[in-house]
Parts: sequence; structure tokens; C-alpha cells
Amino acid sequence: MSGNYTTVIDVMNTTTYTIKNLPEGFTYYFAVTAYDINGNESGFSNEVSKNIPSIPLYRLTVFKNGDGSGIVSSSPSGISCGADCDEYLPAGTVVTLSYSTSLDSLFSGWSGDCAGTLSSCTIVMDSDKTIGAMFSKKSFSITATAGLNGMISPSGTAAVSYGGSITYTIMPDSGYEISDVVVDGLSVGAVNAYTFSGVTSDHTIEAYFSPLQPYPDIRDDTTVYEDAEDGTTLGWEVYDNDPDWAYVSNIYDTDRQSRVIELNGYGLYNGYRLRNPDLTPWNNSTQHYLEWYFNYDEMFMVFVDVETSEGQRYLSYLPMNWEPSYSGSYIFLGLGDNLLNNGWHRVIRDLEADLKTVEPLNRILKVNGFLIYGSGRIDDIKLHSTMPLP
Repeated sequence: MSGNYTTVIDVMNTTTYTIKNLPEGFTYYFAVTAYDINGNESGFSNEVSKNIPSIPLYRLTVFKNGDGSGIVSSSPSGISCGADCDEYLPAGTVVTLSYSTSLDSLFSGWSGDCAGTLSSCTIVMDSDKTIGAMFSKKSFSITATAGLNGMISPSGTAAVSYGGSITYTIMPDSGYEISDVVVDGLSVGAVNAYTFSGVTSDHTIEAYFSPLQPYPDIRDDTTVYEDAEDGTTLGWEVYDNDPDWAYVSNIYDTDRQSRVIELNGYGLYNGYRLRNPDLTPWNNSTQHYLEWYFNYDEMFMVFVDVETSEGQRYLSYLPMNWEPSYSGSYIFLGLGDNLLNNGWHRVIRDLEADLKTVEPLNRILKVNGFLIYGSGRIDDIKLHSTMPLP
């Protein structure tokens, strides 16, 4: 108080001095004395005073909303919300708030005295401030579609939260069966239900259906060498691989509504051969009626490898009108015109009769394999002991 000096500071031989860090909210009184080298001290000078006003404190309140989770922190430190969502700060303090999200969440935006979706928000504490931070649970899309003659439930696009699950049920129409279910582009087989668990990304699921297969005619002894429904390419090989990027794949064909074999290469430069799954010859000595389906829009040549009483022969079929002819061990026959129209066609050939068109006295001992040049799609390659029904 005035005239009552409780603190003495000896500033030695100086004529100016600054007193720092005085607590705010008080009035301070000052008087000065001087002394000589002998220690003789003067009386007090005239008194001066100084008032240090208080700096107001303002309240900073942070709150979080939404169904997600995260933390808001401040610079300078203090807010860590989380645990500490409320601080009193001196007027004029510049505060920058930033966020971090949990693995399963996204930041959706600021509210209150901050706005927008930037990664940080800067404010000046010139009044009480309230700031909201919204965190949303991550959500992913599962898109479900069904081909003709059946349904998948739920259908369309469903939203699934991070780490969530969803189950799909696949149901064929009457007279049809599930031929394949494809998840993210890969076949999972003809399953009637599929569950996505622990979802952390978008997915697709597609269901396909095909007519129920009738019971086989017991009068017709049939061997199926390829129907593609196993989802594999067992038994196939690229035997003329120049250029060397040709390959065989098993795919779902929407027109045929079943899985088929697709041959991919450089036209007639590449050849593909079907034998047994272990790539050994068929050695079929009892079934000489060949059936197959094809879908081509470019030239192809089919060769049936047969062992005959006169040696090896290749029954060679062309998609055109062609009079039967032969060259060495190759016998050439035509399948007819208008077959290269990107549509599915069925072929049934009596191999014994085709052989005898150019070699009447020859006969088939064994059928060993199916070969084809050209890129396209093939399905249901079978041998029958009797002529199959139309």
C-alpha cells in the first residue's frame, strides 16, 4: 500500500531498472533512495504507482457428436477431448484445434465457433468459445445383383458399418437352380447363402441361375468331358502357344446362363486341347457321337483326335459349307454357314459316319481328344453312345 514498501531491491550503480512478472490485478507503489560509497543513504523519493490490470479468462468448451469416435487436441496444449474437453484461457490466446480419428471412423466437420471440414481450426479467445467436432462411423457399400430366373436378398446396394456383417440369401425361381455366386469377381460356387463379415471395404455379389437339368435319358450312355460348372479348366491346355500369351479361363456366360470355357488368344495362331483332367487321352472306344456348343465371331477350326483301323486321324470341322475332303491324316468337313454371329450354336456329329465320307472302309477304334484353333467360348463337350435327342 502507499507509503508501505515491503520489498527492497538493490539495483547497484544503475539509473534504470525494470521489474518484471508482477501478478495481475494489483496496484504497486514505488519509491527510490540513493546511497554513496560510504553507505550514507538518502530519504525516499516522491512515490509513484502502477496498476497491473487483470487479463480476463475465457472458457473454451469442446464437444463431440456423431456415431463415430476420435480425439480433439489443442495447441497450446490443454484440450485433449477425450478426457479434457474444457479449459479457461487468457484473453487473446490463439488456439488451434485438430483431430485424430479412430480406425473405424471419419471426421465429418466442425460446428459452433468453428466451421468446415479442414484438419484444423484456429480461434482467438476474445470470448467464451464452444466448438463441436463430428465423427461418423465408416460405412461401406455392398452391391448385390441377380441374373434372370432368381433373386438375391437383400438386393441393390446396402451400407454396412466398419467391421459389420451382412448375410445374403440366394433363391432360384421354380424350374431353375443356382449355377454360380460371384463375390468381388471370383466364384464361390453355387451357394444359397453368403455372409460378409468384418467389412472394411466395398464389395459386390452376383448370383446366376440356370434351368434345372433333366434326368439323363437312360438309353443314352453319355460321357461329359466339359460342362464348366466345376469352375475350373482341368483337362485344357494351350498346345500351340505362339504367340505365347494365349490362355484358357472359366467364366459365367449371361446368354447361356451357365459357366463356360473361354479361349483367349491370337485367332487361328493358337490352339487349345481338351483331354482328361490329368491331360491323358480320352481312350473312349464305345462312344462315337460328339456333341458340343460354341459361341464365336471369328474363324475357328475343330479337330477331333481319333485312332482308327488305318492309323491316327483328325476329323476337322470348319464353320462353313465344305465338301468332305482329306489331306494326309486330316479329314475336312463343313458345319454350315452363318455360325460366326456371336451366338450360341449346338453341334452333333456322328464321328464314324464323318470318317467314312472319305474312307468308307475305315473305322474308329478310340476317340482321344477335342482340339480347336481360334478364340471364343465352348461348352458341354460330350460323347454319346447313341445319337442324342435334338
